Parts: sequence; C-alpha cells; structure tokens
Amino acid sequence: MLGVKKELGGPETTNIYELGLLEEVTGRTLRPGGFVLTEQALELCRFTEGATILDIGCGSGATVQLLREKYNLNALGIDISEKMIKTGKCISPDLPLMQADASNLPFSANEFDGVFLECSFSLFSDRRKVLTEIHRVLKTEGKIVISDFYYQNRPGKTKEDMLGLLDETGFAVEYWQKKSDYLAQLLADCILSGKPAELLWNCLLAKEDNKCFGKEEIKKWKPDYFLLIGKKV
Repeated sequence: MLGVKKELGGPETTNIYELGLLEEVTGRTLRPGGFVLTEQALELCRFTEGATILDIGCGSGATVQLLREKYNLNALGIDISEKMIKTGKCISPDLPLMQADASNLPFSANEFDGVFLECSFSLFSDRRKVLTEIHRVLKTEGKIVISDFYYQNRPGKTKEDMLGLLDETGFAVEYWQKKSDYLAQLLADCILSGKPAELLWNCLLAKEDNKCFGKEEIKKWKPDYFLLIGKKV
C-alpha cells in the first residue's frame, strides 16, 4: 500500500496517498496490480490456514481484510500514518491495525510466517534497517513478499541492487518477475476514470528519495515494477 510516510517519527504531514487521489482508480489498495499481485504471491507462498502475516504499510487495511476474510490467515497491519489507520478502523473496527515504525517493529523475534510490503518498501529511506527488522520477526524459512517500483538504470535502485540487499540481510530470493503491464494498466485506468495521467508520476515524485528530482530525470532511470518473494535463511 502507498499510504506510508517516512518510517521514522516526525511532524504529521498530509501526503498524496492520505488525500485519496488514487482511490477512485485503484480502490483501497492504492497500488499497481491491486489484489491480483497479492493473490499471485499467496499462491506461490502457500501459507497454511491460520498462518501469521504482517502487512507493513497497510494503509486502511485492504490487504489485511482480504487475508483474514478470504484466506483465513491471522493477518495484522502496521502503517506510520495515523490517518490511514483511523480510516481503516472506520471501515472495519475489528481489523487489527496499528500505527508503528517499520524500522523498529513492536513484535517479538520469530513471530511471523510472512511479511508483505506492497508498494511501501521503496518509501523507506533506510531499507537495510527495515529488512533487518523483518528478518528478526520472521520465523526461519518465513516469506517476505515485496511488490514495488524499481529502476532499470538508477545506481543503487536496480534489480541487482535489490537482490544484493536481500542477500546481505539474510534472505534467499525465490521469485522475481517484472510487472511492467500493471504500470501501463494504472495509466490507462487513470485516463478512463478521468484522472490526469500525471497521477502516476506524482506517486513517484512523492517518494523520499525522489524529492530532489524532476519527472524528466526519473524518466531517464526507466522506472519499472516487480513482484518478489524471498525466504528467511
């Protein structure tokens, strides 16, 4: 989900995702691919009924609700945005959602069978620290699922960089697939719903590590989208 702000505390500021600018296009998932990629990941991970799942960057809890109600998984979600958590609680008061920091997870070691980061991982400034925390709270051979943006030729943000970081923090990547079609589909959906085509670029520009750059520079890096599944080793 795209409702995450910075992983660290600080003054509350409304962002593009809290404003709900994408919701009419993507629904509550606020991300390319929506539940299609979530369900593809579930098919590949084959979690057993009742497995414990953490959704980091849960927003208003769309994925948490899906995992609990359709798949009978013991899912809970965290997000740094108090506003998004309150929105989720208004929609479904019983959803286990809480405001928390991804770089300092309030959970015990070896607690979860799986961790999802759906269009939230790229928003964190210290991705290594977040991955280290995820490794701590995952059970041995627990799964990490990431769907997000990457860049084909931006130093430090390529597929190779991502795979290297996961390896360094104790994960074996079992699956990686480009999902470029979902970016094209999101752009088409924006146009069909009467939203400006610039909405997708605004999402990229809102990311912390893009704040100093413009659209044309980001275009040169060739942004793309992926689904990844790793295992704690």
